[in-house]
Amino acid sequence: MEDRKIYHFCSLSELKDKKKVTKFIDELKDEISVFWMQGKPKAVSTVCPHFGGEFDYDSSKDILRCRWHGWKFDLNTCQSLAQWESYEETSLVGKILKNAHEPLGCFPFKGKLQSYDLHINNDRIEIIIPLTT
Repeated sequence: MEDRKIYHFCSLSELKDKKKVTKFIDELKDEISVFWMQGKPKAVSTVCPHFGGEFDYDSSKDILRCRWHGWKFDLNTCQSLAQWESYEETSLVGKILKNAHEPLGCFPFKGKLQSYDLHINNDRIEIIIPLTT
């Protein structure tokens, strides 16, 4: 039994032309964007993990920024760009939460965006959807 499903996302030529293609994939219950970056495609969730906000894409820096609360992510690594240490030192709430294990609400986020494996089959970009059992 297959433990994954292949989803035809878009054509490679469409992605090269548009630089970004976004679709909602029902099986994942997630909005996925495929970006054309440094000569190859990159697939990531483009729903902010904080509160589901939309992202703006800064192609000059390969950064995604949430329109709602400003959270930023490095698109190459999907890692949050929050400066948690600076936040802890400079804000009153940060000082109160200094011993907290994880930030809450609009506080800086230390995690990563979900990324998805993909492959190119002829001119087709295909997202690999892991199936849960």
